[in-house]
Amino acid sequence: MKVSIYLTFDGNCAEAFDFYKNVFSTDLECKMTWGENSERTKTKTELSEEDGKKIMHTSLALTKDTSLMGCDNPPEGQGCGETDMGHEKFTVGNNMQINLTPDSKKHADSLLKALSSEGGHVIMPMAPTFWGDYFGMCKDRFGLTWMLGYPLEGESKETKENI
Repeated sequence: MKVSIYLTFDGNCAEAFDFYKNVFSTDLECKMTWGENSERTKTKTELSEEDGKKIMHTSLALTKDTSLMGCDNPPEGQGCGETDMGHEKFTVGNNMQINLTPDSKKHADSLLKALSSEGGHVIMPMAPTFWGDYFGMCKDRFGLTWMLGYPLEGESKETKENI
């Protein structure tokens, strides 16, 4: 299982990842702004020019099995569901999540259930996403946010539709 560290920034994610890219002598694997978010066009949500340039998701590989991922705190109304993808008002200290890439959808479901049990809660139920993952989020009873994403790229169309 791949483990990644997911960092949330208050508008300076691009600057931070340019810095980390140089520190770790690696290239960005991907970078998408809130303005490029295809879900936003479906909801016809307007963004300011400044918010449209903020980072929705970026990542760089640290090792074969470890990535550093990040985003800027979502502009108002840009999260997924009622919880804005679990992002709280930005405060240094609540801006880090643990991202797991389980081995299967079943594994993802069981991890979400176990991590959100005993006083934890589901932030975003497991479901297919526009970026191609079977994805969900929860907060455990200790207050840590977990992101679970199983890539659907190898799944057949029929399998994806029956998730």
